[in-house]
Amino acid sequence: MIFLVLACQKNISEPNGNRQIGAETELFSSIQAEISSSMPTIIELTVQTSREAAVTAEIHSGNGTTYSAVSQQGKEHSFTLGGFPEEQNVSIQLHSESESSGEFEITTGRLEFHPQIFATTEEIHSGLITTVLSGSETGIAIWNTQAELVWSLDLSDEYRSPVQAHYHPASGTITYNLFSADHNEAAGELITVDLHGNEIKSQSTPFQHHAFTPIDQSSKAYLSIDVRETEEYGPVVGDSIVIIDDNGQQEVLFSCWDYFTVAPTPVWELPFYPQGKDWTHASGLTYNEEEQMLTLSLMGLQAVLTIDTEGNIHNVFAGPNLPQTTHVISDPPLVRPHGAILKDQQLLVFHSPELQSRGSILRLDEEPVSWTQHFPSDIHALALGDIHRIDENLLLINFGTAGQLQILKNDGLPILTLENSLGSYFSHATWVNGIYHSSGFEQ
Repeated sequence: MIFLVLACQKNISEPNGNRQIGAETELFSSIQAEISSSMPTIIELTVQTSREAAVTAEIHSGNGTTYSAVSQQGKEHSFTLGGFPEEQNVSIQLHSESESSGEFEITTGRLEFHPQIFATTEEIHSGLITTVLSGSETGIAIWNTQAELVWSLDLSDEYRSPVQAHYHPASGTITYNLFSADHNEAAGELITVDLHGNEIKSQSTPFQHHAFTPIDQSSKAYLSIDVRETEEYGPVVGDSIVIIDDNGQQEVLFSCWDYFTVAPTPVWELPFYPQGKDWTHASGLTYNEEEQMLTLSLMGLQAVLTIDTEGNIHNVFAGPNLPQTTHVISDPPLVRPHGAILKDQQLLVFHSPELQSRGSILRLDEEPVSWTQHFPSDIHALALGDIHRIDENLLLINFGTAGQLQILKNDGLPILTLENSLGSYFSHATWVNGIYHSSGFEQ
């Protein structure tokens, strides 16, 4: 199925409002469901029970979206429900251990920010794709696998650029980064919004760039340029990893200056950083919660590092010309690596050897480490890009500035392709199972 998704209108239709007709029972004494005025694909559901109970909300929408949200034991229950396309009938029924409410419906409205995409879809799967748009269209957009828009936030009025966004299931919030196109400015910021799109926190992150990643519920790591004066080359731009907690306290966890020796790289003369020679050019930062390990992609050094939460390097995957290499990667070599992810004894890397961008998987549980799969494209991304394992059968690959995103089967067959309109691209894409939040419940 091939279709063009174009939506230029900015008017929000009037969804139906509160619903509490015919759904209440003796236990479910008050039920209110209301469409968010600022994000009309989000439903705010509040429930009062006549006695202490844990409540499950069972949700079905007209496009096949189905899930359950659970609140903790109590008499006051709140649910923020999302993941629905525009103008969809959503059916909700409440359950406790002893009884159920009546079933009721509410209809979502139209979103204000409508990025233009060209979509090809072959199969439908549950789950959502969170994307950050850059270029002629700037903002955050979440899509289902039918290429339907389910959440969006317009950031076109920002003088700074967003590059990444992460959804936090435990809090039902989204954090995105901003940094200035003028890299002389210490104008970095992390902004957290709720599912209504309302800002609830901002944190200053000076000289932040490219990537950040959640570490736990109270801290994040971000990339910061680290400029130093050298005797041989003058000012040189390196990179560090900075940890920031919820209170805004920051400390440098790791700096490339403490491990690598300055030398010219393939991006050495790029004018990206006006402060000096472009050296390590960090391009990705991810975190593996199970192994408590950060993965740092360095486009300048053509390397990927694994670093623990004490700042110690465990592995350096790179070519033979980098003295600190612990695992030599060749055939093909790492070229312009971005967004590498450590998962289940595999390293997933987006890179572009021989000017052919691809998502690749490196097997780590055998020596020597070796490539096991490549998912190449006939397009070349000059910058950015992501690869994520959705499950054992599916991968998400974002081709960055090339303006294309795909969900692929393990055999390389695409089941979904999203292409941006001319002049815009997905600077970041991640997979989430759903967007919703309930009182006392973590997804």
